Parts: sequence; C-alpha cells; structure tokens
Amino acid sequence: MALAAVVAAAIAVPAGVGAAGAMAAPAPLVSDSFTRTVGSGWGTATNGGAYSLTNASASSVSSGAGVFAFAKPGTSASSVLRSVSASDVTSSVKFTVPVLPTKGAGISAALQERVSGSSRYEAVVRFTSAKTITLLIRRIDGSASTRIVAERQVAAHVTAGTAYTLDFAVNGSSPVSLQARVTPAGATPGAWQASGTDASAKRLSSGAIGIWSYLSKASTPAKVLVDNLTATSGSAPSAPATSTPAPSTPATTPTATPTPSATPTTPATTPSAPSAPSAPSAPAGPSNGVSTTGARHAVGSAAIGSTNYAIPAGAVFASASAGAGGDGSQSRPFATAQAAVNAAPSGATVVLRGGTYHETVAVPSGKKLTIQNYPGEAVWFDGSQSWGGWSASGSTWVSGGYGYAFDTSPSFSGGLSDASRYLSPSYPMAATPDQVFVDGVSQRQVSSRAAVTAGTFYADKAAKQLVLGTNPAGHSVRVSTLQQAMTIQGAGTTVRGIGFERYATSAKQMGAVTAQVDGITLENLTIVDNATIGLYTWGTNNTLRNLTIARNGMLGAGANGAYGLQANGLLVADNNSEHFKQEPVSGGLKITRTRTVSVTNSAFLRNTTTGLWLDESVYNATIAGNDFVSNGGDGMEAELSAHVTVANNVANDNTGNGIRLFDTSDSAIWNNTAQRNNRNIALMQDARRETNPAVPGHDPKRPQPDPTFTWVLGNISISNNVLADAKGIAQFTVEDQAHALSAGSMNLTVNGNLYHRTTAGSPSVDIDWQQTPTSMKGYATAAAFAAATGQDSASQSVTGASPMAAQPTSVARPLPASIASVIGQPTGTVHLGTW
Repeated sequence: MALAAVVAAAIAVPAGVGAAGAMAAPAPLVSDSFTRTVGSGWGTATNGGAYSLTNASASSVSSGAGVFAFAKPGTSASSVLRSVSASDVTSSVKFTVPVLPTKGAGISAALQERVSGSSRYEAVVRFTSAKTITLLIRRIDGSASTRIVAERQVAAHVTAGTAYTLDFAVNGSSPVSLQARVTPAGATPGAWQASGTDASAKRLSSGAIGIWSYLSKASTPAKVLVDNLTATSGSAPSAPATSTPAPSTPATTPTATPTPSATPTTPATTPSAPSAPSAPSAPAGPSNGVSTTGARHAVGSAAIGSTNYAIPAGAVFASASAGAGGDGSQSRPFATAQAAVNAAPSGATVVLRGGTYHETVAVPSGKKLTIQNYPGEAVWFDGSQSWGGWSASGSTWVSGGYGYAFDTSPSFSGGLSDASRYLSPSYPMAATPDQVFVDGVSQRQVSSRAAVTAGTFYADKAAKQLVLGTNPAGHSVRVSTLQQAMTIQGAGTTVRGIGFERYATSAKQMGAVTAQVDGITLENLTIVDNATIGLYTWGTNNTLRNLTIARNGMLGAGANGAYGLQANGLLVADNNSEHFKQEPVSGGLKITRTRTVSVTNSAFLRNTTTGLWLDESVYNATIAGNDFVSNGGDGMEAELSAHVTVANNVANDNTGNGIRLFDTSDSAIWNNTAQRNNRNIALMQDARRETNPAVPGHDPKRPQPDPTFTWVLGNISISNNVLADAKGIAQFTVEDQAHALSAGSMNLTVNGNLYHRTTAGSPSVDIDWQQTPTSMKGYATAAAFAAATGQDSASQSVTGASPMAAQPTSVARPLPASIASVIGQPTGTVHLGTW
C-alpha cells in the first residue's frame, strides 16, 4: 500500500490566539493533579486507576507533579493507565522542562491514546537544545513508527521552567482523525497546529491513555514535570479553518530531525511500502522571495521583520533613521549598528530598529554579543546605494562618479590571477564584484562599452563611469558600494532576525558575512545577492540555523576547519549566479577540512553547480533529511573524506549525480530517494591517495598524511534506497577511474534497494560495476547483479508508472542503530526510501 494511502496529513501553521470551537459536553475519563508523593513510580491517578510504568526508577511524584528524571541519555519511560479503554478521546497535560538540554536532540514528551499492547497514537513535543519546541503526531506499531504529521517547530525561544499544555484529540474509525496543539500554560488554546488522518489497515480502534518521555542519546541529563492530566470522551472541539501566529512566536521554521522512540526489543518484520518517486511537494510560499519548490518541508529564514526576540534589560539600541548624538538607549538610539556594537559591553544585546543599514559591522575579538532585530521590525544590511545622474549616450545610459576599484582575483588570495581554474570562458567577468540592480534585478556585467545591451552594464574604471543598457528612467537603480556586511570575531556571538544583501564582496574576503571564531550562532538570517560568497565560517562549534542563502555569485556558503559545525533548516538556492567553474569551488554549500559536522533538514535547490560538497578532508559527517533538487552539478558529493552518513535525503533532477562519494571511505548511504539524475548514486575513485603527497590534491600545508583518511573508496554500505529513472547509463555506479581497484576489493555492502524505470531500457542498466580494475560491467537488473556478485540479493528492479506497481514486500533491510539514530526512527524499522 502506498504511503500516501496509509497516511493523509494536513499541517496548520503555528496557532495563535483564537476560538477553538465549542466542545460537546464531555464525559470524564481521566484526571490527575499529582498532589500525592511517590518515591518510585506514579502510584494511582485521581481518576483513572493505577499507572503501569516501564521505568519506575526514573519516575516519581513530588511537589504537585509527576516526574520523569533521566540521568543517562538515550533512555525513556512511560506511564500508562491501562484500566482505561476508550476510542474517541481528547486529552490534555501540562509539561515543564526545568533545565533545557544544552546539546543533542533534546528531550521529548508525549500524550498517548488508544494504547493497545505495544501500539498507540502519540502527540510528541520535543524541547530542544536550541530552545524550541517541535510537535509530531505518529502511530507506533510495536517497533515501527508511522509519522501521521511531520515534526515541525511550533514555539521558539523557550525558556527553562516554562510550562506548556499539550492537547491531543483522536476520533473516528475509518479514517482515524488526529489533532494536536501546544500552548503556553494558562493561555487560551488556539487552533489545532497539526492534524492528520490514518486510513491504513494498522489504524487503532481503542485503548488506554498514557504519558511517555525520552532523552536523546547526545543530550545532557534532564527531567520532565507532568501535571494536570485530563482525558474526556467524545468528539474533539472544532478548529478554525485558518489561524494567525501568536505575536511572541516567529514565523514557522524548518522541520527538525525527529527524536527516536525508545529502542525496541524486537525489530519490525513487515516493511513499509516505499513512496512513489515523484517530486516532493513544496511548502507554502517562498522564503524571503526565494522559491522553495522542491523542498519537502519549510526551510530557510523566517520572513525578515517577523521574528520577535525578547529584549533583555541593558540592551543597546541603534536605528538607521536616528540622528547623531544618541546614547544607545531605546529613546535615543545610535545612528549606526557599529556604534551600538562599539558601546555594548561583552554579554550585551544589540537591538536594531527596523530600516536599512548601509554599513559594514565588525564584532571585535573578546566581545560576545547578541545582535537582533527589534520585535516585528525588518532590518536589512544593504551594500548598495541608490544611484542617479544618468544621461543618454546612444543606446546606453551613463553616470559618473563611480570610483570603486575592487579586487577582481577569482581565488582566495588577493592580487593573484587564477582565472583558468575558476572562470569559464563564457563568463569572464564572474570574479569582478561590481554590481548594479534595476528594480531589484541584477544586471550582468560586461567587459566593454561596446558589449552593453539591455540587462547589462559596464564599469569604466578609467573614466569612473557606469554604463547601463537598461533605461533607468522611472526605475530604481542601486549600485553596490560596500564589500562586506559583518565580520564576527567575538566568540560566542549570536546574530539573528536580519537580512544581508547586495555587497560587492571579492573572493579573497571569503564572504559578505564571516563567522571567524568559536561558538557563533547565526539564526533566521537572509543572505542574498552578494557578488561572490554569501557566508563563510571557521572556528569550533558554530551553529547555522534557519538561514536563507540565495543568488550569491560564486558560493552560497562555505566552511573550513569548522569542527563541530551544525547546519539545520537551511535554504541554499540559486547560488553561483555568476557561473564560476564547478571546481575548485562554487555552488551551494562547500565544507572542507572539518570534523564532526551535521547538515540536516535543509534544501539545496537550483544552484548552478553542486548543491552540497564535502571536500578534503571532512571526517564524521551526518547528511540527513535534506533535499538536493535541480542543481547543475551533483546534488550532494563527499570527496576525499571519511565516515560520512547520507540518510533520508531526496536527490532529484540534478544534472550530475544525485549522491556521489569520491575517494571516500567508511560511510553509509541509507534510505534516500534519488530520481532523474545522471546517475542516482555514484561511488568513484581516482589516482589520489592521502599517503602520497606527490599526488595532485594533497594538502601541501600538512607535511604528514592524516592517518584517519586513506582517500580510498571502501567500507561503504548502500541500503534501502529508491533509485528511479536515471538519465545516464545506470542508476548506481561504482567506478575506479585510475583502473587500480575492482569493486569487489572495496568492501562494499549493497542490499535492499529498489531500482525503478518508468520505461523499459531507460536507463539501459541498473548497476554499472567495476568488475576488474580495468573493465566495467553493466547489469540490467538487481537480480542479474545479485547472481553475478552476491550483492543486492534482496533488491528488486521494477518497471512501470511507479515502483509501487510491483508492490515489493521484502526489499528493505532493518535499520541498524547507527542509521536509526540519524534518521530519528526506532532501530529495526524496515522502510524503503525517505520518510
């Protein structure tokens, strides 16, 4: 049965204040105010009977609350009122987390309904280390989890000790209707924030009421307090058709990786049916004007001007419209952001009033600041300024006074000419950072007055003139006159809720925004239309969260030596707009020489070259829950790296490979859906070896080879992937371009994959395999491949409108713990392709 038939889901935006509809007169079923004291366990509810617990040692009742206290990460507990049995129920409970986890995926808590044996419906809230709350509805079938509504953020900037009320309604039988919402305790409940239906054969008819909690494996010890548990039988209250976000909550932010439920003792035996290989549906609306078509869920920054960060006492204010002589108070703000940064002591918050700031800001070493927008006001840093004084000259228009001479080197070393490596002959002006915009649309730079036509411009440096090919009369013309927006050298600094655009950044400057030291957090930023690189970061334990990075000339974002980097919820789209060569650097996001990095729940869309590129040498990388769609190179590539987990990603319609590992070892490619790429998955090797400094590509600055990297393809598992309709010769390729290795010598494990063709013979083979060091062998089907090599014994090749036509039931392999923890599913889950 297709997943679409199993689950039909509808997700509402985070609810604000509004009527939730009148309730039918409820019948009392469960109530518990936890006024007793119990040292181990939860005892007996005020109304509903005794609790049945799975982890009594972590459970107690004191000070008017039930307690789940987890000293060890990766543990769970549940308390179920098994003497209660009901079908149509609306339940409610108050959850409080006294101390938020400081790392990892956080702590989860859930209301459970229709609990029957090891099956149940759950509304799960997750309190994250990023101080957010996410909400998820799912059905648990023993050890397997079916997501009814995808997890999404419903509250931001949560403070420790704040109580939240979770409401959960389960009604009906065919289908079962499920609704949930989270509200600050004491606030008027709003519309349902998540709703979905379950029409599958595994839907549940009735059962008990329970509470569950789980502390993720990488989190710090934490506890959950539980109070005011109620459950009433009867229909759920109706919800308004639409809802308005609460004033204190920023716009919806991207989905986070779901927290797994408690590790099951018995793996699932029935695989989930794979999703049909169709293009993922797009979330509603663009992210700050950047199309999100191709993304499975909301990604990118909240709309600039929509975030509502709290203003602490002692904040320093700036306003672009303020006059001189301000003192940084709210009533007399500074006129520039830099003045506020200069005046603010370390540990302070700088609040920027709405407006456009035409300046470059530097956060100095030794100063830890939070820089944010004033609640509900749009703050933009704009490297361009309005430009006039145009006069007609033949078929062009000319303006004087342009005395800017930016570095035009195409490399990271100023003053050097490396054009042959970086520049395409078709785009010789790519590294020249002059920029002109007419009504917000970038004009293409040309190399002479004679070449100027409509939509182009020429910067005559000798005459200090701009020559424009579009008539500026009646239009807004802006010219980039600043090169960098913000350089951050103060460790621990946070920048959030701000837009950066139209800076004439030279390649040597590394980025319009640079995060250069440790512990920096960038959140809800939009970085667009900059001449070369939008954002670059180096340093340890930096966080990139909910960023929109688009239309930058060379590279959307880059990271080097950024150990512990966490990137989540990014929208990286339409970058390399100046068409630099794919190599050595261009595209969406490139990460180099970094250990322990995660890129999750992000979208890499329409970048003219590679979407996400990990390159020499990235170690221990998690690439999960991302969408790589319509990029001009590979969707995702890991090159000269090791220990890379690529799981639960979509890679569709990329000109190059969907997913490629190149000279990369000790990695896993699991549960991805890749369609209509040149090759959907490619494993490739060339002559480079980390142990041989004489081979091109070795880092000359590192005199001794790094023993953790071999640069030799090997020890890779490839399972549970759906590979469909490749445009090249094969769906899956293993190739040594140097003809030194055979695929059989690489210690590859290939099994449990589904190969699909809409039309027979396209592509001609499913697997193209390095049979010997000097010869390739194509296998038309998984069965032929398995018979010849012993690989892919459980895999299937199908032909038809969708892979569901063959109803494969024994393809996918149970998730090992290492993959399950990345995907956020229970160990042993059996599922093909992405969730």
